[in-house]
Amino acid sequence: MTKPTQLQIEIPDGFHTLGLEGDDAYRADCVREMADLVWSEGTDLQRDTMAVVYGEWSKGPLVGQGAVGAGVGIYQTATEG
Repeated sequence: MTKPTQLQIEIPDGFHTLGLEGDDAYRADCVREMADLVWSEGTDLQRDTMAVVYGEWSKGPLVGQGAVGAGVGIYQTATEG
């Protein structure tokens, strides 16, 4: 008999979950929240456009290949001054 394996995913600071671990409504909420957070200083058009992109990531090949978690991190390098 095989012992069950426990999987724990810790999302690093700066990453936002795509909500693969939930149902469609949960995923949609995660995608919208990520677009709003990542593009907080952007325009409504930028946030809405990226929500569509993130939404496609959350239901596309990742789910079809059995992924149990996915996230996106966007970072900036230090600037002079």
